[in-house]
Amino acid sequence: MFTHLLIAVLALSSCSKDENGNLSPKGFELSLDEVSATTAEINWTTAIDPEGSVDPL
Repeated sequence: MFTHLLIAVLALSSCSKDENGNLSPKGFELSLDEVSATTAEINWTTAIDPEGSVDPL
């Protein structure tokens, strides 16, 4: 039991806080076109990361 507790404490103490202050992306626009009873076309603009990071696809 002590070993499990020690491992848990060590694992949690090694976690670091995000000191970079990751900011939320800037807003984007969303629009619905050609709405029918069963379908709709959804269009959106690209969200911009204020830190300039790019998500690899």
